[in-house]
Amino acid sequence: MLFVVSDFLTEADSPALTRLAARHDVIAVQVSDPRERELPPGLLTLRDPETGRQVTVDARDTRLRRHFQAQLQAAESRWEREFEHRGVDRLRLETDLAYGDRLVAFFRRRERRRAS
Repeated sequence: MLFVVSDFLTEADSPALTRLAARHDVIAVQVSDPRERELPPGLLTLRDPETGRQVTVDARDTRLRRHFQAQLQAAESRWEREFEHRGVDRLRLETDLAYGDRLVAFFRRRERRRAS
């Protein structure tokens, strides 16, 4: 059993997931921080960690907010398709909620599904 822990906010990486799922029972643990899923209103300075380039955006702009949400939804949909296609189970955990009960429930559901 192999656990891949990520926020899964980037592009779905089919080759890596394909290689892992071909040899292992893969469980994707998606850790989500609610603060990363919504833009705070106001002017934001964003920095690209690879290039160091900075840009300032007005996060009060409704078009920008809609675009941001659309990008999150698109990434979520791509990963959902990848997980389903590769037979990878996904466990979603939020940083602001207790995770113990969710872990137990996830593994109980998984065990029942595999037993049937």
